[in-house]
Amino acid sequence: MKSTPSLSVIIDPSAFLGGIAVIKKWKSDKVKLVIPEYTLQELDHQKKSRTLTGYNARESVRFIGQALKIPGFLTTQNPKDPGPRWEKCPNFRVRNPTESELVGIIESENRHATSSKLPVTFSEDKALVMKELFNLEENEAGKSNQRYNAKVPSRLKSMLRFCIQKIHIEKTKGNWWILCEDPISTAWYRCFGFQVMSVLETEAYLRNGDCSLEMPSQTSVQHQSFKDVTYESRGRGELWTS
Repeated sequence: MKSTPSLSVIIDPSAFLGGIAVIKKWKSDKVKLVIPEYTLQELDHQKKSRTLTGYNARESVRFIGQALKIPGFLTTQNPKDPGPRWEKCPNFRVRNPTESELVGIIESENRHATSSKLPVTFSEDKALVMKELFNLEENEAGKSNQRYNAKVPSRLKSMLRFCIQKIHIEKTKGNWWILCEDPISTAWYRCFGFQVMSVLETEAYLRNGDCSLEMPSQTSVQHQSFKDVTYESRGRGELWTS
């Protein structure tokens, strides 16, 4: 009898766009891939591009179609089951993005821009970047331990609703994590208590079969730049804020 997969992975679109060459090699009975509606929509949006990102999106769509034929290996979200209403989702949020977390994102992007001779993605003014990306507002000006009212990006709300349903509400047995290569999305997923891994970290898990999972440190997660990725608009078309 076929064993139940020890790991269920919810895939963020950035993982496909940056790691499809690795993901499409996975045919292990240790893992079950779960594809949210958000990821399918973003791949559909990106596949129209005549860039490497568009090519990876098209490869990802082909992979999903083929993988659906393998029993128990890959499932997609039922659009009729979106998860809890967004108004209830903040109850599952465990923290705000930390300042150090965001500074790490900025430095990671700047290192990538320097090494690849691309323009720096973010402004050097970190306070301005924090306000622009996370819509941060100081709670009490002048305090050394500043607190912020960070708003969840609109583009991530459907993904978060689905993850909350699967991981926090249904409490399905086994190890669950989100596969993601986008540092901003990663920061937000962790704010809702989800374990997030990169494609290479998951590849190592499947190769070694180590079930003793620990939350990786922020510096251990390998990031790549998603500067050139334009996500599909949500609501009024505002990319980062609600």
